[in-house]
Amino acid sequence: MTAVMIDAMAGAAVRVGLVQDADAAVARRSPALRLAGGPSTRRARVADVAGIMALIDAWADLGLTIRRSAGDVLASVDDFVVAEVEGTIVACGAIESFRCEEAQSGGAGAGEIRSVSVAHTARGLGVGKAVVHELVRVGELRGLGEVVLLTKTPGFFASCGFEAIEAGAAPAGFVAQRVEGRGRTVVGRSVMRRIVVPAPAQAPGRASSGAATVVR
Repeated sequence: MTAVMIDAMAGAAVRVGLVQDADAAVARRSPALRLAGGPSTRRARVADVAGIMALIDAWADLGLTIRRSAGDVLASVDDFVVAEVEGTIVACGAIESFRCEEAQSGGAGAGEIRSVSVAHTARGLGVGKAVVHELVRVGELRGLGEVVLLTKTPGFFASCGFEAIEAGAAPAGFVAQRVEGRGRTVVGRSVMRRIVVPAPAQAPGRASSGAATVVR
């Protein structure tokens, strides 16, 4: 057995263990999570990369998101939001900003929501929806005019305020550059959009931080 094979097997074992740890934590704490009024979300940190990777890999195994490398997640960690239970990450998602020529709301930029993933035993607790709402809020703080995504679960995102649109109605370049240009396809998936209202500029010293938000 080669060293590469051993490293790959070890990495897989670590990811499985992280997912199992997350599931066990939620199984123990889900009643308290409900009583608290809602899941806690916050912006991701570098220390969260391993937990984020475990969730994305598990979701990718189900064919519901695209697998991403640890380097990719680390480089874009500022785009991620996580939901957690007692320090254990149980859901994640990212919003990537991009410029487009024909964006809504007066030519403002747009954002793409990606990599929304939820621990198996956290499903039904609202953590996925909490992450999506926080990602939209991040988009507002960035001054974006609209948020788009590509999904196999349109019903879930419709419950988060998104509407299905034709691929041609997406921001200019979204399908050609961000979907097909990255080896993805719109076939069998829905393109969805939510128009957002950019948040007003915050006063100095009051910028958004990584503090947790409880979604009710």
